[in-house]
Amino acid sequence: MAETTQNPFATNVTRTIHRTSSPSIAATCPELSQAGKTVLITGGTAGIGFAIAKTFITASISTVVITGRRQEQLAKAVASLTDLVVIAGHGVRIIGE
Repeated sequence: MAETTQNPFATNVTRTIHRTSSPSIAATCPELSQAGKTVLITGGTAGIGFAIAKTFITASISTVVITGRRQEQLAKAVASLTDLVVIAGHGVRIIGE
């Protein structure tokens, strides 16, 4: 019997898989601006937490506070987010705890 390779993303629940977000919910939409706000993201040094922090920077938030258990990972994440702030040209303050 011949082996078949299955698509790991194949599902019988959803016919369409979206790889990008809708423009109506993009962080750059003026209606979704987070200017003047502060967000605390636990576990913000990697994975989903880190991606959320990046999105808030894009949405022009004032302050992003990320937490992490490992000081080295936290320092790397803060440095990376700070670089993103410089590239984005926003005055976002990044705090790592």
